[in-house]
Amino acid sequence: MNCSGELDWIKFHTYNRVNTHVQKTFILAHVHIPALSRTPASYLSNPAEMVNHLKAGRLWSVREVVIRRWSPARMRP
Repeated sequence: MNCSGELDWIKFHTYNRVNTHVQKTFILAHVHIPALSRTPASYLSNPAEMVNHLKAGRLWSVREVVIRRWSPARMRP
């Protein structure tokens, strides 16, 4: 990961190569949290309300991407 917490292509390729040699499933989780500038002022003035909305899943979303083991040699007829 780079300093901003994003997965760069070099790391992703490294994980993918490891995944092709072992029998594991690689799960990427994209967590989307809105910027403070787009957060309602009522949430910022009342931290408890913001925490309640975060726990309820109203301010963020998670998208999972599953990468399964794939080997070209195993896919031959």
